[in-house]
Amino acid sequence: MAEFNNNHQKPVKKQSIVIPLAIIFIGILLLLRNLGFLHWNVWSIFARFWPLILIALGLEFIIGKRSTPIIIIIIIILSAIIISSGLVPTRLVRPLRNTVNTTTIEKPLSGIESADIEISMDSGNLSLNSIADSQNLISGTIETVTGERLTEDFHVTAGEAYLSLSNKDKNTTMNFNFFNSSKEPTKSWDLLLCENIPIRLNVHTGVGRTFINLRHVKATGINIQIGVGKTDLILPSTCSTKVKLSGGVGETVVEIPQGVAARIRIKTGIGPIQVNGNYIYINNEYISPDFDTAKNIIDLEIKGGIGSITIRDTHSHSPNKGFPLAADL
Repeated sequence: MAEFNNNHQKPVKKQSIVIPLAIIFIGILLLLRNLGFLHWNVWSIFARFWPLILIALGLEFIIGKRSTPIIIIIIIILSAIIISSGLVPTRLVRPLRNTVNTTTIEKPLSGIESADIEISMDSGNLSLNSIADSQNLISGTIETVTGERLTEDFHVTAGEAYLSLSNKDKNTTMNFNFFNSSKEPTKSWDLLLCENIPIRLNVHTGVGRTFINLRHVKATGINIQIGVGKTDLILPSTCSTKVKLSGGVGETVVEIPQGVAARIRIKTGIGPIQVNGNYIYINNEYISPDFDTAKNIIDLEIKGGIGSITIRDTHSHSPNKGFPLAADL
């Protein structure tokens, strides 16, 4: 049975204002950053302090939506206390890490017919490219800072290689680096993949800039989980592949090479997603007209995050040529 108030009207359901306020706040920070008034990484701050949104939601349920100013004041006070380390013992705060160590990566291709590669980094800039006629499955350099450990797992079974590269913190202390105040140096991973064998690729990025160019890589399966920061991804042009892309926080640009047909399925997140190119929208999918007959195809599934995602092909000549989201049709 429906409930009515004293005026015999259904009560209006009040919507939460915490998430809209958070989006507005992030938007203001990004605007100030783009205008040059702020010089710190907005996304890295959000990545560390997004649990405050959950705290605000919980307080809203307990105190009530009419007391929103009180909730905001409580969150500001809690943030100030945490930042000033009043509730964080000094033994939990990680010391300054300003020494960069470089490790050379070189895995020979001899005897390998296919490979499964996992790359996982918590922060820093990732550049993943390819090199023709390489004698190595993968080569390049990885930088870590003092207190981190680079973990490698590499083995070959019956011509199939498995490689995992990840970095872990040796310390159990907190990485409390608000506004980049500790000036920890930026790390870079510069890696080159071979172009001669089929590769299944899994990449998990953290906080930082990411550039992945797989144009000439025979990547038959691609799974990219984006963290925080700007990401550029160029998909393969020499083979058919299935791609899963999970958006994170920041701007992501995906390029589909010329001559490759694509089918694109999108699950929207908080942020705009735009598809540029010659595609037909049907059954909640964007499909190239020659998808069923093309030699090389890309089956792309995208799950949006917080931030913009743009998909474009090399046939696109105008930045204004694009499709609206399925939710807007």
